[in-house]
Amino acid sequence: MDDLIPRLPLAVHGLLRRGRATSGGTARRIPLDRFVDRIAELAGVDPFEAREYARAVFATLREAVRDDEYFDVTVQLPMDYHALLPER
Repeated sequence: MDDLIPRLPLAVHGLLRRGRATSGGTARRIPLDRFVDRIAELAGVDPFEAREYARAVFATLREAVRDDEYFDVTVQLPMDYHALLPER
């Protein structure tokens, strides 16, 4: 995470740091549906739109970091999350 933060827009630095602090720096796996539901809840949108938001974030990450960094992040995701990743 520390490697990614400087490469992403300033607007997300605080969010990422807060997420890391809240989790104690330990990643927690959650089912894709729960992830999408959480986005929908926080953004006040339906699950379909929440999936589009997640896709946009992964696409932005893909553009913002080097191939090896993107691989390091996405290889850790459960396989069902790959439906949200941009094609390349």
